[in-house]
Amino acid sequence: MGDSLRAHSRMNWGTTPEADADLIRGRKWIEADHPEAAQRFLATARECFDRLGQLPELGPLARLKGEEFKGLRFLVLDPPFNKWIVFYRVRRIVEILRVLYGTQDWRGEPKRFF
Repeated sequence: MGDSLRAHSRMNWGTTPEADADLIRGRKWIEADHPEAAQRFLATARECFDRLGQLPELGPLARLKGEEFKGLRFLVLDPPFNKWIVFYRVRRIVEILRVLYGTQDWRGEPKRFF
């Protein structure tokens, strides 16, 4: 995944193609009911990424079973988007892996998401 990260030089973070796709899907889903909120969703996500770039240990460990999930952390977006969860790993930079809606069963089926 490291090769496909899109890094942001100002802050110490980058997104994976999966995270980018999650953000696009989320924006479209929100836009269907609340067009003005869709851009706020993206801005809220970016603010969260910037915060993680400055404070990478901010989110707790996901504590999923399996070596492949070691170091996986998460942070909930600020309201009103606090049903969305940002998943990331701290490496050379903060790797934003996924941005998932909280009702998805990421704990029960982690391999499906990560």
